Amino acid sequence: MSAEQKVMGLNDLCQFLRVGPTSVYLLRRNDPTFPQGKRIGRTLRWLQADIEGWMRANPQAADGQQVEVAR
Repeated sequence: MSAEQKVMGLNDLCQFLRVGPTSVYLLRRNDPTFPQGKRIGRTLRWLQADIEGWMRANPQAADGQQVEVAR
């Protein structure tokens, strides 16, 4: 499966970004550029390509640094 087709759940996304679930939800709420994901049934899923595009647009994320989230 290519990166454009790979779908990630919350746990996969957290590992990919090296953050916890709370950080992902804060990113969704506070960063308008962060991919919102798609609801499949009762769970949220993200395309890896969308996350990688967001990381390219945010150098902090692309450098593998912990993403800072304003509370």
